[in-house]
Amino acid sequence: MTTPTEPTDEQLEQWLRASRALEDAPAWLVERVIARGPGAARPARATLAATLRRVLAQLVSDTGAVPALALGLRSSGPQLRQLLYAADGRDIDLRVTPAGADGGFVVSGQVLGPEFRGEVRLTGDGVDLRTALDDGGEFRFGPLPAGRWQLTLTGADVQIDLPVLELAAA
Repeated sequence: MTTPTEPTDEQLEQWLRASRALEDAPAWLVERVIARGPGAARPARATLAATLRRVLAQLVSDTGAVPALALGLRSSGPQLRQLLYAADGRDIDLRVTPAGADGGFVVSGQVLGPEFRGEVRLTGDGVDLRTALDDGGEFRFGPLPAGRWQLTLTGADVQIDLPVLELAAA
């Protein structure tokens, strides 16, 4: 049985130098990249957004859609509005409450079902707010003025868009 000989320091240095030599890109590839122009590279965030599955949440229940008389006399005045959405095997429980004497609304919610870690984005009327979901899958925004709001939840591999949320002053 023969034992392999150890390479000398000179041989190791030659191999290392040879491994660092890079071939030039083919001319056709260089020309193609130049023709695409300097704006051809997409930013990392755009690339990430392109790899996310987009899912539109479906409204399952909305207490705001129930006529006031059906709720009884105790329901008069500003109340909690609860909406329940379903998307991607999860439920999103959304609650809209009056912000108090200052007016406006507080929008809070929770993602129920399989663990979902990520960010919640709320946009509307030139406002762009973001917050991370806490360990319980909960989030909160507010106080917010009346208007049309878009809520989007972004996780590791999925983006869940909720239908536009109308917040109307009483």
